[in-house]
Amino acid sequence: MKPMDSSNKSSDTREDLAAERLSIERHLGLNRPRAVITEEIREAIASVTRGAMFERGGLCMGCKLKPMPGHYFVAQEYDPDREDLRGALAAALEEFNLQPICADDFIWQGHVLCKVSALIQSTPFGIYELSERQNRNVYLELGIAIGLCRPFVLVKEKGADLSPLCEGLEYYPINSYLELRYEFGQKMQPLLAEIARYQPPLSPDPASRNSVIISHGGIDVADFVLTVARELKSRGLTAVITSDPTNKLTNYLKAERIPHYIIGDSGQTRLNETVAAIKAARLGVYRIEKSAAPDAFITLGVAMALNRTGILIHRSGSELPSDLKGINALEFTSHTVLQQSFPEEFGRALSR
Repeated sequence: MKPMDSSNKSSDTREDLAAERLSIERHLGLNRPRAVITEEIREAIASVTRGAMFERGGLCMGCKLKPMPGHYFVAQEYDPDREDLRGALAAALEEFNLQPICADDFIWQGHVLCKVSALIQSTPFGIYELSERQNRNVYLELGIAIGLCRPFVLVKEKGADLSPLCEGLEYYPINSYLELRYEFGQKMQPLLAEIARYQPPLSPDPASRNSVIISHGGIDVADFVLTVARELKSRGLTAVITSDPTNKLTNYLKAERIPHYIIGDSGQTRLNETVAAIKAARLGVYRIEKSAAPDAFITLGVAMALNRTGILIHRSGSELPSDLKGINALEFTSHTVLQQSFPEEFGRALSR
């Protein structure tokens, strides 16, 4: 048997790598001229300002957006390991002339959440780290990306739980950031090929908006939901509840004859149903304590992106995610106090 020509083998390997690179470029849209990518981002910016968080009345009203085609946004845990992920990503994407950018890379005049949202909207895509500690800022930022319909890649740490709203989304598992740094050629390129492009459900008829989202975050579920839902009933509105971890909410609500719907029984993915419910609702009521479940922050991020937030609520003295510090919110010391103060706050929210 004639021995294999090593030069041919090397040539085949180079051709395979070149083909893989072209496939990734096409998938990410990086095979187009930089001017075309810039124009696509500019068009996305122009369209989103007509119906989302950057328009009049939105959280980031008046925020100046500028296309950043040479960067990708990175949302991650702020811990000693953060440079390992960022270094691996930078090495993987260097050949595409892209650089990572994070919210702490530059000074911004305004709320940090608007700086983050501007980066999400202005870059070709974002990469979001799902860590074992389930960083609430990252989940909030992922929700904003989903609400703004911006492409994203999910990377999940070994041992990290996947929140229910992320089930069904593609993600890349990370066993070791150090391993990624040295083996990015093999490890990172499949990640890029799986970039997610979430397609939201169709928008509902605005005339049908007689519902209000209640996002309890898994905190004091029955007490909190009933307190809010009673007020909705008095105003002829239907409570749409993000989940029922107790499996008892329906019984309590039926006992008080409160119109309600609990997300999770429609046959759609939970994420699709949640996004559709946010679009259909008059507004939402959101628990924002750092101890709230990750899904609460994805839900809130989507609502913020769509400029359909409503009322943020937290118990006095509770710790909040850093992205939400300084945001207007209703504080309460007990559910009795909340029951007394909520009607007036809710009335103001409905009139806005």
